[in-house]
Amino acid sequence: MPPRLTRAQEIQTALADDIVHGRIGPGEALDETRLAAAFGVSRTPVREAIRQLEAIGLAEARPHR
Repeated sequence: MPPRLTRAQEIQTALADDIVHGRIGPGEALDETRLAAAFGVSRTPVREAIRQLEAIGLAEARPHR
């Protein structure tokens, strides 16, 4: 049985899929509050998912934006 994904990993996978398939366009902001509401979670797993996307080069951090 494969290991279960954390909520942050599930969100990261969903966001990566949206980025790769063009549903989230280049330069489009990944708003933590909006994404948390859409996924029904707090901002913490969303923040972690975005950090994972940054680590693999699919997102770029822009402080205070």
